[in-house]
Amino acid sequence: MEKRGDCRVARKEKREAAEAGEKNSVWTLRRRRVCGGCVEAVEKKSVWKDKSRMWAGEEGCLL
Repeated sequence: MEKRGDCRVARKEKREAAEAGEKNSVWTLRRRRVCGGCVEAVEKKSVWKDKSRMWAGEEGCLL
């Protein structure tokens, strides 16, 4: 399994998140306990396509 953050898209996304000053970025998310929906979204990398799904939150989600 390749490390997350190595691909060009991930590097671009990380840089944009830093420039925007986002604290709830994917990189922060990975260090938190989150609901299954958020974890699933990260695992499928659907966050690149649909970030709103990440931050909508589910019951018990810390975001």
